[in-house]
Amino acid sequence: MTALIRTALALFVAVAFFGGTAAHAADPSIVGTWKVVEAKGPSAKDNKGQTYTFEDDGNMNVSRYTKGKYTFDGKIVTIMFGTIKMVADVTFPAKDTMVYKLRN
Repeated sequence: MTALIRTALALFVAVAFFGGTAAHAADPSIVGTWKVVEAKGPSAKDNKGQTYTFEDDGNMNVSRYTKGKYTFDGKIVTIMFGTIKMVADVTFPAKDTMVYKLRN
């Protein structure tokens, strides 16, 4: 009986730590499609409402029209459109939404 309780407790801890929203909030992945609900910095009005899609291979596009490459360190996304480099702080306030603060 004690072994069964330990196993159930270990499974619960593993699921709580590695799965679900708690792990996502601690280490958000940018892979997926995000709508910008708030934008700050240069070109803020052009970014608000745009949809950014980030692929797991480093490719991305904005509203299905502009394609580029990106890197992400968990808080800062660097986007390259050809020779144009954009750096932004990003947060994810809700499912499928992103706050985008362009640094340059």
